[in-house]
Amino acid sequence: MTSQTTTAAAGSAREKLGDRLRSHISGWCGRAVLGAHALAVKLDRLPEEFGRETPVDESDPKAVAREWLRQLRLWVAYNPEEVFAIKVWAGVGVLGLVALLVIGPALV
Repeated sequence: MTSQTTTAAAGSAREKLGDRLRSHISGWCGRAVLGAHALAVKLDRLPEEFGRETPVDESDPKAVAREWLRQLRLWVAYNPEEVFAIKVWAGVGVLGLVALLVIGPALV
């Protein structure tokens, strides 16, 4: 067996593993999107404009995610102050967590 054959076999195995991982991750993400959407429907939290621009197949996770991202972009365009406040508080939370992780062990 030559080194080229070994390298090709390793590359093929790596590609197969990558394909399997992608399919598992894609499946998990799709189930998560559909589950979150079902929860929004159950709690009556769908925006009024949801699915108004284009019809959404609620069994297709990509279509549902695409529509939720469109709704998010609309919300961001109409509420830049709230988005800024969310970013500030997220930054404060991250800084607090970092401070806790850095200073916490020194206090023990």
